[in-house]
Amino acid sequence: MISIKNLTVNYNNKQEMNTLEKVNLTVQKGEIVAVIGASGCGKSTLLKVIGGIIADYQGVIEIDGILLNTKENLIGYIPQGYGLLPWKTVMENCLLPLKIRNIGLKTNKKPMIIRRGADEKTKALVKGLLNELEIGNLSKRYPATLSGGQRQRVALVRALSFSPQILLMDEPFSALDAIMRDEAAEIFLKVWKQNRCSTIIVTHSIDEAVYIGKRIVVMGNSPGRIKKIIENPLYGDENYKERDNYKEVCHLIKEEIREVEQR
Repeated sequence: MISIKNLTVNYNNKQEMNTLEKVNLTVQKGEIVAVIGASGCGKSTLLKVIGGIIADYQGVIEIDGILLNTKENLIGYIPQGYGLLPWKTVMENCLLPLKIRNIGLKTNKKPMIIRRGADEKTKALVKGLLNELEIGNLSKRYPATLSGGQRQRVALVRALSFSPQILLMDEPFSALDAIMRDEAAEIFLKVWKQNRCSTIIVTHSIDEAVYIGKRIVVMGNSPGRIKKIIENPLYGDENYKERDNYKEVCHLIKEEIREVEQR
């Protein structure tokens, strides 16, 4: 479980320039929360704080009741643009988090220690994930030779390769066209259900938020605050667009965002 209390981030050390101010949010174990809002409302900043990229903040962040420690907590992170290293192959990119932490995939909740880089068993487990996402034949390719959808799948394997406690996703489907975006969201949920880690996904897409988010957090800006948290009745429903309340839920989110933008 992620517990965020009074999180405030100030890049310029001036109170009036806060990027985030007094953000309070709880993400239950095995829950996906979608964060949506206008550009500049601090959505990406929120992920960067939890992921340890931004260390200068006020407030408290706890993981399972213990203060956040990015050296100890297992956090998967997919940044905008996927963040794949262009000089490493698909397999090398996927093994990178394991190499950094000197661990392998969790098996029966017990991590396998890798003392001299990734062994063949670990590579086989990662290869299995790649195969599941139908990109196993690309393991020796480099990111520049992949399509957007293929890079998105590689980033997903890399983020989930060590069975993280927390998964952070910053607009992971934004570079894909509408058809690929829907397919990618379905693939994500299929793989995510095997681990069900606490997940925060930042998105600009109302459709994505409605399909993926069990709860939808609408952010306000200047400074970034949580304006409203919406319990999503259409979460995980593959036929959500056909439901009678689909337009109603989308309209509610749009109205909340519009109110923010008009201020």
